[in-house]
Amino acid sequence: MENNTQDVALSKKITLLAVGASGLALIVVAAVSSFSSLGLNAALILAAVVCVAALVPTVKAMLAPTVEALNSAVNMLDELGTREDFPAGSAEGDEAGSVLARLKAFKRSYERNTQESLAKVAESEQFHAGLEQTSTNIMMADLDYNITYMNKTATALFKANEADFRTSLPKFDASKLVGANIDIFHKDAAHQRGILKHLSATIETDIPIGTRLMRAIVSPITDSSGQRTGTIVEWIDRTDIQAQEEEAATLASSSATYQAGLLQASTNLMMADIDLTINYMNTAATAMFRANEADFQADLPNFAVDKLVGSNIDVFHKDPSHQRGILGSLSSTIEAEILIGTRIMKAIVSPIIDEQGKRTGTVVEWVDRTEAELQEREAQALAASSATYQAGLLQASTNLMMADLDLTINYMNTAATAMFRANEADFQSDLPNFKVDELVGSNIDVFHKDPSHQRGILGSLSSTIEAEILIGRRIMKATVSPITDAAGKRTGTVVEWVDRTEAELQEREAQALAASSATYQAGLLQASTNLMMADIDLTINYMNTAATTMFRSNEADFKTSLPNFAVDKLVGSNIDV
Repeated sequence: MENNTQDVALSKKITLLAVGASGLALIVVAAVSSFSSLGLNAALILAAVVCVAALVPTVKAMLAPTVEALNSAVNMLDELGTREDFPAGSAEGDEAGSVLARLKAFKRSYERNTQESLAKVAESEQFHAGLEQTSTNIMMADLDYNITYMNKTATALFKANEADFRTSLPKFDASKLVGANIDIFHKDAAHQRGILKHLSATIETDIPIGTRLMRAIVSPITDSSGQRTGTIVEWIDRTDIQAQEEEAATLASSSATYQAGLLQASTNLMMADIDLTINYMNTAATAMFRANEADFQADLPNFAVDKLVGSNIDVFHKDPSHQRGILGSLSSTIEAEILIGTRIMKAIVSPIIDEQGKRTGTVVEWVDRTEAELQEREAQALAASSATYQAGLLQASTNLMMADLDLTINYMNTAATAMFRANEADFQSDLPNFKVDELVGSNIDVFHKDPSHQRGILGSLSSTIEAEILIGRRIMKATVSPITDAAGKRTGTVVEWVDRTEAELQEREAQALAASSATYQAGLLQASTNLMMADIDLTINYMNTAATTMFRSNEADFKTSLPNFAVDKLVGSNIDV
């Protein structure tokens, strides 16, 4: 409306200007007539001057609003322009020139701002494309915690777990997350809102949703001035990772228990890696080797107990090439006896196999059989015709069982399993519920009809004890030791089982035979009959008192025919004498 009014006023002014021009034209004609004597050109010039002079005030009055408008435009462009493009208030001649100068500067400023805006848009698009392509699950929310963005990876994650999430959050809809409030992830959002409100640095939290464990890494979004403009959340599905970590922790704990059990078992255990380098030796083995170190050095001068771990197993052999050939292709348990110094060492060697069936090392059970060998030889001397005695004194591989603090059996090695399986039917005559396949997971009470007494002993166990238990017809010897950790805290119990049934019978027979033999020898020794015995080679090995007395009294007489006859040398001489 205002513009229309201005147009009408301008039209009136132009009309007045036209009327004035017409009047001036009449004056000019009169002037030309008056000064015709001056010539045509002079007259025309004079007329033009008169017209211009007459119109100047009018034109100036008419253009005053336009000049005022141009000055306003200059001031406005000064306000819009930047000092980098032109100094505010500068001019190029008149008002129109000033407007033109500012328009040119404004154009430069606009073009520069446009380029900067385009660069920012390109950068934003690149940033957005990067977020869309990353494998990280990204979500953003504004200051009111309304989700404003979620990349493709996060969308796929929530979509894949949507049904699972709904078991905890019935209204959860992955397709409606953008636009929803972040409170949707929490049953009780008040606590989280309190944390997010004062968020100034990155925080992490694990949130169980359904069967999934989701980790949220939450950070504030701030602009260049440090003003917070929103929140960014990185989501990680830690369900499988957590399960693996818990499994690894359980395995580590179980491994530590087994190692502690092996460390404190009475069996002498040594382990080596795939290259046969010794990497473990339990306390019993260390003590056994240390007790025999000086004796071993008679055959192996470089043998040093403190250097065994880290050394190659070749240290036990003068010429290891043969043993290396055997151990290199070891696929099952083998046994060998090695004479080192004066000690007879039995090595029970087995491959260590992982769950995939791959060999990862070697385990050696060492038994110092020196005393056992002497006992076997004594038994052979008492009953040379009986090979049963020797077999009875030979001991098989150790049968190991472990239990936790509640005396629940959590481990049983192959040897123990085989031993119990072989005697299962016999054991069931005393323990009807005894089942080998159910031992692991059962309480150690299964071995006792009335376990209260044993529980009292095992509950306060602080050192190794031994006990013999009659189960069915079997005599079982249990060597029981507490398992303690590095801090000295008890973590379980290890039991070494030995089936002493045959050994006990053999020992009783040997004792009976020895007693009987001693009785016979004493009877023959004191008999009045002159008795002499010789072995199969006719070497005299026995002569009783009566015979010795008789030969001594006739020794001088015998020498007349047998010059070399000597009573004191008869035992050990051939009967040819």
